[in-house]
Amino acid sequence: MTELIPFISIKDYFKEHLCRSGDQSCVCIDFNLREKFINEFGYIVPTAEAISVLVELLQPAGMVLDAGCGSGYLSKELSRAGVSTYSVDLCDYQTSGKGYPIRKSYQQDAIGDACSFISNKIGAVLLIWPPYNKPFALNIAQAMLPGQLLIYEGEDIYGCTANTEFFKFMEDSTKWQKLSEISTTLNSCHITFDGLNDCWTVWKRQ
Repeated sequence: MTELIPFISIKDYFKEHLCRSGDQSCVCIDFNLREKFINEFGYIVPTAEAISVLVELLQPAGMVLDAGCGSGYLSKELSRAGVSTYSVDLCDYQTSGKGYPIRKSYQQDAIGDACSFISNKIGAVLLIWPPYNKPFALNIAQAMLPGQLLIYEGEDIYGCTANTEFFKFMEDSTKWQKLSEISTTLNSCHITFDGLNDCWTVWKRQ
């Protein structure tokens, strides 16, 4: 079976027979490929189409903070496409020669460290598969300033990403505007592993 790699188009995933379903609205990849992919890259499999949507959204936003970036593979690819990114995580994440080493890392508490970079210099924050057993996502959201975008990729409430308090905080319409159109566009070109229910959601801090 062809090795699973990120940033190729949806049609190429079909071509390589990595997908379980022929329905492009619900593309699923064999779960057995997930562990190796996580070790080399990260938790999501961003398609070329999703990257194009993110670039269009994020280029005008200015500096983008990739909070809890893991290997930094997503922000590295965005950077190659002209998006200004700054990646923060708990420690260095060495990949196996794929060209996606972490761009910036700090050997401190990931929660407090990432929050300390949220300032008026940041236009958007990427929050990809944040842990569900820690208040990481909630702390990031609470630290954000009016006008900033929060691009979340993970499962919904009671799933395996972010805690319940985060989702309840995001329901406050006096603090957050959910950008449903851009969220739907990202999800229309999203793929996930079989058995998982992660998706994209974009909010704007009020």
